Amino acid sequence: MMARTSFITGVERIGTAILVVSILMIAGCGTLHSKEPVQSKADKLFADMSSSLQKAQTLQFKIYALYDDFEESGIKYKRGMTQVVTVQRPNRIHFVSTADDGTVREGWYDGETFSVALPLNKTYVQLKVGLPLDGLLDLIQDEYNIDLPSSDILYSDVGAKLKENILSTEYLGEKRFDGMALDHLSVETTPGDLQIWLSTVDGKILPRRLVIDFVAVKGQPQYMASYQDWVLDAQVDEAKFVFTPPEGYEKIDPPKAKSAEAASP
Repeated sequence: MMARTSFITGVERIGTAILVVSILMIAGCGTLHSKEPVQSKADKLFADMSSSLQKAQTLQFKIYALYDDFEESGIKYKRGMTQVVTVQRPNRIHFVSTADDGTVREGWYDGETFSVALPLNKTYVQLKVGLPLDGLLDLIQDEYNIDLPSSDILYSDVGAKLKENILSTEYLGEKRFDGMALDHLSVETTPGDLQIWLSTVDGKILPRRLVIDFVAVKGQPQYMASYQDWVLDAQVDEAKFVFTPPEGYEKIDPPKAKSAEAASP
């Protein structure tokens, strides 16, 4: 297997189903012990998670992920990735993604310019955007083949944004993981079936683990993630969101999404 150097990851090859990775990040709550029906309890946890993330002015977290990729022969194998994300509302983001083949992608958005760099081959792309974070997320997902880690969790109103993709939710009970009591949810969406484990961190409702089975995709690939080191509403240096191209780096054209390419004259 040859290492890939790209502005996208193997996850994006799954197609639009990648959006579900972020969809399930907006569920969550501390353990509840009421007798309410599992359906309404799951819905409440989902809404409480959305509210916690919406109210946070800054978000910092790490993702440790395993996902299925495919050889040209059709053989399925697991890939690994670590992602570190910092967000400052309404219009700042920084991330670093490190794949198991050593490929690193680092991204910055300072409210005006969105940049992604690949240090391994000293290239970068830049887009003049000048929009709130919601506008940047829509633009990247609709027009460009660039991965933004956990993109849907970053919307200012994640509940409203993602509700259209959810078919059903069910509460599966309290589980234990890494010494914590977690609420376990099952969520059925149009792209795939998801399970999420939710905890409370400093009174905030946050995701801790996620498994997605893309049952509608050929080969039924799976995505598994652990979300750690959550920090909300901390002060962040503005310089963290600004990219200055290092000497010797080459600016290249950003990769277009297939749908955008097809729409071009």
